[in-house]
Amino acid sequence: ESILEDPDANIKRVDEIFKMLTSSTCVRVQQLALLTMIEVFTDVLPGYRIVLPSKEELKKVVTKQVARQRLFEGQLLRSYTKLVNLLVGKANKMRRRKKLTPFEMSVSRSLARLLHAAHLFNLRKDVIRGTIPLLNHPNEEVRKVVLGGVKRLFRADRTGDSTLEVVRLIAQIAVSQGHNVKGEMVATFLELHLSRDVIQGSSLGESKQELQKLSQKAIRRRKRNKAVDSKLEKDLEESSAVQDPKRLQKIQTQLLSHVFTTYFRVLKKFPTSSSLPVVLTGIAKFANLINIDLVLDLLQCLKALMRSTLAGGGGAGEKAGSAQHLRLSLRSMLHCLQAVFGTLDSHHGVITVDLMEYYKMMYQSLWMLAKPRNAGTVGLAIACLSKMLLRSNVPKDRLLAFAKRLLLVSLSLPAHGALAIVHLVNRVANKHPAVKNLIDTELPETLGIGVYQPELEDPDHANAITASAWEAMLHSASYHPYLSEYSKECYLKSKLPAVMMRIPAAELMTKYDASEGGFNPPLSIKVEKSKKETRRLEILRKIRFQNLRQEENGRVRFVR
Repeated sequence: ESILEDPDANIKRVDEIFKMLTSSTCVRVQQLALLTMIEVFTDVLPGYRIVLPSKEELKKVVTKQVARQRLFEGQLLRSYTKLVNLLVGKANKMRRRKKLTPFEMSVSRSLARLLHAAHLFNLRKDVIRGTIPLLNHPNEEVRKVVLGGVKRLFRADRTGDSTLEVVRLIAQIAVSQGHNVKGEMVATFLELHLSRDVIQGSSLGESKQELQKLSQKAIRRRKRNKAVDSKLEKDLEESSAVQDPKRLQKIQTQLLSHVFTTYFRVLKKFPTSSSLPVVLTGIAKFANLINIDLVLDLLQCLKALMRSTLAGGGGAGEKAGSAQHLRLSLRSMLHCLQAVFGTLDSHHGVITVDLMEYYKMMYQSLWMLAKPRNAGTVGLAIACLSKMLLRSNVPKDRLLAFAKRLLLVSLSLPAHGALAIVHLVNRVANKHPAVKNLIDTELPETLGIGVYQPELEDPDHANAITASAWEAMLHSASYHPYLSEYSKECYLKSKLPAVMMRIPAAELMTKYDASEGGFNPPLSIKVEKSKKETRRLEILRKIRFQNLRQEENGRVRFVR
């Protein structure tokens, strides 16, 4: 408390706390001393780098206030340097150990806090180099703590320098660690705030019209005012709220380069890494920032990855013996497809590619949703199918084949999964009326030639126009009241209320998820009482009312 009350006079007392931290044998005392120092430095550290005076500057005569400020800054920097060196040394020793002591957990939390609280102060690079490798630590709790610190740093960093150093170091670690990179390390890229306008330089500098408005006299005055020391400008730039557009463009361009270099390295060299789902999510998020040539290369890479998986009989998430037969899990396959269609949607139809092969891969993967081990991927599959089937210009035969196979798969899913699929098919039928042919088999359009071939893996040639949605009759008899009511009122009558039509299928699945037991939301059970029970309750109510009346009359007589 004394340090926080008067930091200039009591900053030396930080060394006493540091002595307790290093010399005490009690773990609890060490933890408290460390947390105390972190609290002190978090409140006391300034928002700029301290530059100690040189020997020549020390010889000059200065005022008492300047001398006191120099003494305070020198002591503060020395104490902070000792703490950072101690934390970084501890962090380097515990990188590969999964079981950590309570003090070591406090070290990781302290580094994560300094990462964002002191990103404008001295020793920023040392703190980053000691903290970021912990994102790949075997202990999950350590990774979560450091990930939270990195997220707060990205939000607090206005200049982008600290963010660039962090992203550059993560890219280097991803190259060196390869297949062993954890998902939390790559997940930090999802927190970056990259702007298309800034990267393309649409708002850089002053416009020519603004410069023409300035008189020659004003331009000369501006040039004279720019005669400022460049080193001072750089120091003040970090604490300034105004960003230099050209500098910001350069930083964001470098960030985007490091991000996609890491993404492509994981896709091409380590496709079975545990960080692949995070990489594919990031690709779908930032794909609108890269040029078309890179997008086409990215689509080819994803197509080759999924093609090799299907050719090798993948889907179990096992490692294959060669690079030509990679086996991705169903979740990774769905993430690939989601990244492909998310990338195309982000470019608003500018890129024209043949999507038939992607639809065929998704069509082949639908049977895998019926397996109990893939029950957790149904929500992701529905989100991916929504992007694929709710697009315009999808062939009629393809839509019918997808709708029919989805209804077949829904028979093997839990009630909330089947409800989401039925709702998705209804939304597709509302956008593409041709899908309603599965419901009303008496329409002239349903009189096709041949029979439906459910085992055919090409949706365009499955002849689904001759099929019917008989699965709806089974869903209408479901034990789940919401699935049964939805199938009867909405699907069998081919009616979809406008309110329901706007609800995404994945959201409906989450709303009615009953995987933990019971019904979600709970059922409102109305108990119907018999006439005899109703009469008995009425008699009891009258008796109770008479007793209360007699008691009230007795109190009145007693008062009188």
